[in-house]
Amino acid sequence: MTVVGSRVPAIARATQILEWVARSSSAPGVTELAAQLGLPKSSVFNLCASLVDERLLLRGADGSFRLGPRAYELASAASHHDVATVLVGVTVQNASNPFFAAEIRAAEEEAAASGVRISATHADGDWRQQDAQIRRWADAGAKMLVVDPIDSHSLAAAADYAHARGVSLVAINAAATNFDAAVTTDNAHAGLLAGEHMVRMFPRGARIAVIGGTQVTAIADRIDGFRRAIDGRTGFEIVAEVVGDNTESAGERLATEVLDHHHVDAFFAINDLTAIGVARAISAGGQTIPVIGVDGSARAVAAIRAGESIVATVTQDPTALGRAGVRLGLELLSGRRPRNRTVQLPTRLITASNLDTYTPW
Repeated sequence: MTVVGSRVPAIARATQILEWVARSSSAPGVTELAAQLGLPKSSVFNLCASLVDERLLLRGADGSFRLGPRAYELASAASHHDVATVLVGVTVQNASNPFFAAEIRAAEEEAAASGVRISATHADGDWRQQDAQIRRWADAGAKMLVVDPIDSHSLAAAADYAHARGVSLVAINAAATNFDAAVTTDNAHAGLLAGEHMVRMFPRGARIAVIGGTQVTAIADRIDGFRRAIDGRTGFEIVAEVVGDNTESAGERLATEVLDHHHVDAFFAINDLTAIGVARAISAGGQTIPVIGVDGSARAVAAIRAGESIVATVTQDPTALGRAGVRLGLELLSGRRPRNRTVQLPTRLITASNLDTYTPW
C-alpha cells in the first residue's frame, strides 16, 4: 500500500497504521504491519515509536501494537459531548481514616458539579483489591479513575489494563506508576517543615524516632524532607526508623517497641493517625516526649490545643485533593494536555502559636 497525493505522507502512513491496528483481530508487530501496508520496516518502526510517544499506540513486551489510551480518549471526546455519560471510579485506601472519606466527598461534589456519574469505594488497605477495582471499572466502561493508591508501584499492571480500554487514571495523595497524572501535597516540603520545627525545638540536638508507613511516594517524600532538615545538624540522630501501616494502632505498637529499646527525645510520625498512636504509647509509659505528625486533622489540632504530646502537624487538604483529581482527570478525558500532569498542593506547619489561623478537616 502506498500513499498517493498526500500533502504530508508521514501523517497518511501513520493513519494507515492506526486503521490497520484498529481493524486487526490480533495485535500486529512491525513485520506484519510493513507487509500489509507495503512500507519499509524501518519506516513502520519509526512511525509506531512516534505513535507510542503520543499514546495513540501501546507497545507490548513482544513488540506487538494495540490502540493506545489517547485514541480512545479522542473517540470518547467526539462521541460523548455530554459528560453525564462518563463514569468516574474513585477508590481510596480504606474506610477508617476520615482523610479518605473527605477525599471521596470532595470527588463526588466535583463530579456532580460537572454532571459526571461517579462510583466510589475503598480497598480496605489491600493493593490487590484496589488492582481488582481498577480492572472491574475498566471492564464496566468507566472513562476515568481517581485513585488514592495503597502502593505507588504495585498498580502498574492494572493501570496498563485500564489504558488499553481507554481509561484515564489520576492518582491523588501519592503518585502511582503508569498513571496519567497525580495530585499530591508537597510532601517533601511537609517533611522539611516538620524537621525544621524539630531543630528549633532542640537547638542542641535530639535523638529522634521516625515512624514510617506504607510504600507510597507521599510517605517516602515526607521522610526525605525531614531528613534534609536535620542533615548535618550537630547533635541530631535518628536512632530508630520503623515501618507502620499509617494507622493509630500501628503507631502505638511501634512507638512502644521503640521506647523499650531506645532513649528518644522526639518522634516524627508520617501522618496524624500514626502520631496519635505514638502519643498514646508515650502517655502509657508515663513519659513526656514531643511528636510531630502530618495531615492537619481535627484530632491532631485538638491534641496540640490541649498541650498533649503532639506539638505540631503539617497540613494536607483532602478536599482539595479530591476535587483537583476529578478536574485533572476530566481535562485528560477531554483530550486536552494539562499544563502540569503532577500537581502539588501547598502545606503549612500548625503549632500552638498559630492554631487560631487554621480550620482543620
